[in-house]
Amino acid sequence: MKNNKLTLALASIVALTAASAATAASNEVYLGVGTTGVGGGYSYGINDRFAVRGEYAGLGYSGTYDNSGSQYKGRLHLQNVGVYGDWFPFAGTFRVTAGYVNTNNHFDGEADGGTGTVTINHVKYPLAGESAKVNIKFPKNVPYLGIGWGHAPSHAGWGVYGDIGLQFGNPTTRITLSSGLAAQVPPGDVKAQEDSINHDVKVLGGYPVLAFGVSYRF
Repeated sequence: MKNNKLTLALASIVALTAASAATAASNEVYLGVGTTGVGGGYSYGINDRFAVRGEYAGLGYSGTYDNSGSQYKGRLHLQNVGVYGDWFPFAGTFRVTAGYVNTNNHFDGEADGGTGTVTINHVKYPLAGESAKVNIKFPKNVPYLGIGWGHAPSHAGWGVYGDIGLQFGNPTTRITLSSGLAAQVPPGDVKAQEDSINHDVKVLGGYPVLAFGVSYRF
């Protein structure tokens, strides 16, 4: 009788270990879209509460940025390569995510001469024959913290996911004026306008991340 109980206990341990190993070997691939661009990644489930991920997302978009009465036409470039750790506190789909991201997120634009003027620190200057260019760039290497749903190692097959978080790091703005315009604008006003753009672009001290997509775990 004792031998049977011992055999049963050993069998239970082996079964639980095998199940845990299967969870730990859980793989996932996913595709999505968000404020960091369009991309995808790979997730490895360590157990039902922890997973690690690698992800790439990027996008190029031409558009217009409005600031203080001026419009800057240009191109937004997004490129993000990140590694993340996911913690599922309830062993379900809700998770807390922390990570590190190498970014190349920036906007390069030039003041639209359609109005004939550009506003710098609340003062309008004529653009005829002159130019005002702006470069807005986020830090190269940043930490990430957020929450999300999906990527759970305990859920095999098709699924969906969503992320809400922040890449920490303030943007840096540089305004470059042509020689004729630079002669008219005090350097202090240029700096004030750069600070104004930085203030408008940053959200809670960084770049906001909103993303969603589909996944397949096997």
